[in-house]
Amino acid sequence: MAVDSMGLPIEFEITGGEVHDVKVATELVSRLPKGGHTIADRGGLYTPSRE
Repeated sequence: MAVDSMGLPIEFEITGGEVHDVKVATELVSRLPKGGHTIADRGGLYTPSRE
């Protein structure tokens, strides 16, 4: 789930419980409006999702 600066949801992806976040992270981030910063948990440190 992606939220705006007020914590309101702006985009989300529903996956099965066995699907790792990084499998959908790149696509999810590509659908977001351009912004100055992206804050993610440690799962976002996977190299392909940081580019």
